[in-house]
Amino acid sequence: MAYSVIFIAYLGYKSYASVFKEKSTENLVKNVAGLSSILSDRLDSVIKNSAKILIDDKLYNSHDILKSGFDNPYLSNYQTFKSDIEIYLGSYVAASSEFDFMAFRFNTNNATYYADDNLELDSESIISNKELFQLAKNSSGNPIWYFQQEKGKPTKIFLIREVLHRQSSEVIGTLVCKVNEDYLFGTINDFLTYNIQNVSIYNDSGLLLYSYNSFKEDYRIASEELLKKSKPNGFYSAKHNGDMIYLSYNEIPKLKWKLAVFISSNHLLVDMKKVLLTIFILCLITLPIWLVLIYTIYRDIINPVYLLVDRMDKIEKGNTGITVSDDRHDELGYVFKTFNRMSEEITRLINKVYKESLMMKDAEIKALQAQINPHFLCNTLETINWKAKLYGVDDISEMVTALSSIIDANLDRNNEKMIPIRRELDYIDNYNLLIQKRFGKKISFIKSIDDDALDYRIPKLLIQPLIENSIYHGLETKKGGGTVELIISIEEDMLLIIVADDGKGIDDETLKKLKQSMEENVENQYESRTKIGIMNVHRRIKLIYGSEFGLNIFSESGKGTTIILKLPFNEDQGVGI
Repeated sequence: MAYSVIFIAYLGYKSYASVFKEKSTENLVKNVAGLSSILSDRLDSVIKNSAKILIDDKLYNSHDILKSGFDNPYLSNYQTFKSDIEIYLGSYVAASSEFDFMAFRFNTNNATYYADDNLELDSESIISNKELFQLAKNSSGNPIWYFQQEKGKPTKIFLIREVLHRQSSEVIGTLVCKVNEDYLFGTINDFLTYNIQNVSIYNDSGLLLYSYNSFKEDYRIASEELLKKSKPNGFYSAKHNGDMIYLSYNEIPKLKWKLAVFISSNHLLVDMKKVLLTIFILCLITLPIWLVLIYTIYRDIINPVYLLVDRMDKIEKGNTGITVSDDRHDELGYVFKTFNRMSEEITRLINKVYKESLMMKDAEIKALQAQINPHFLCNTLETINWKAKLYGVDDISEMVTALSSIIDANLDRNNEKMIPIRRELDYIDNYNLLIQKRFGKKISFIKSIDDDALDYRIPKLLIQPLIENSIYHGLETKKGGGTVELIISIEEDMLLIIVADDGKGIDDETLKKLKQSMEENVENQYESRTKIGIMNVHRRIKLIYGSEFGLNIFSESGKGTTIILKLPFNEDQGVGI
């Protein structure tokens, strides 16, 4: 078992490692492509936002003021002029997440005005950097990227450009923007699926602008060698000390900056290898425990099971009275005792087969005799109906036909449990005919049936007992008679059946007892007064549709009773369950 666990774990490791490396490299390519796109968009945003200041008239008007000389009354307070310019620059810095410093040097007076959003910046050292402003002279108004370095590594990124007068194309000054590195490179962390990745960004001159390095020195050197041999916009791999290094390499358009991301196969699978090693060590440690456990299982479980199988095989071959002798008090002991009882019961049942066969034959004969009487009654009614038609007594013929239809429904000759509502309405119409013959105009019957529900199947004789209940308990003894109303409709996914009468109603105490009996599913005095009462219908509904369905009864003494029945309706099937 230990070897099996180790073998299965190893196969699972190899399979998962292959799939994991494939998916990781696919994600690497997708992440680098997405990161390149975002970085390109952010570089474009830096350039576009730096150009917005050129659209405004503020710098051009300030240039004209300076050029007009000190006779201009505005220059009587130079500090006010300087503050106004720096506030203007500060508004751009505050409104742009791309920059944390902005400076402008006018050629007219060689004075530099600046604003920053970073307290850690040494603003004076930036504006005193002559190289920044010298580079802008050869730009012809185009933006130039400048990277301030310390010990060969960039520490600050600037975007500089000369500003030309919109009308005369005269150079009015130089704009210097310190780019926020977090804005440019902060999104990289969101794309690092694993902290074992190495990410590097280079400018067009090969200067390393950003680096996230988790590799050891030998891996870092191997990665740089792979990068030197690779072309932009591709996926590359190389072996290093038995490991595989993967590189995804993209060049950012326009600026020709390069984005390189590395991952190591061993680093990807380091956690999985730890799990595999842990499984191997645990298997070695627990091997003696497995051996003891296997011996115990064989002695206490498998061997007794073999004994039980042998006894069962003997019974299968026709032997009787076979038992298992065992004093166990655990689950197997319970199985043995159950087997012994079963064997004894089989012997007893075999001895009773002959007697029970005779009893079953006798029961079948009595069942056939019990069916003779209802069938004889139906045949006799047919004869009476034929005689009534022969002598022209139409009322008697109609009553006999209606009664015969109701009896035939109760006989259930075709063992038909579910019927369409239209057939149930036929039984109700026949029952209503008999009621009208008996009571005349004393009791009236109103139907309101949704045509869409006519073909829906319900249990046979589900509604007729409810109507009989309304007549028997509510209207028969009421002076002046009354009305029974039947409503069948479809509401959302439910079939709604309502039987209402304006009869005597049910007093509160009787209604309470009736509802309690329905909840407890027991017989009661109210139900015993009719052969098929509302309790019968209530139980059938719960049995067929589930315990959440049933009847709801609302009644008020002297005002009538309403019975509401809701069944699940499936429009797609068009029939009931």
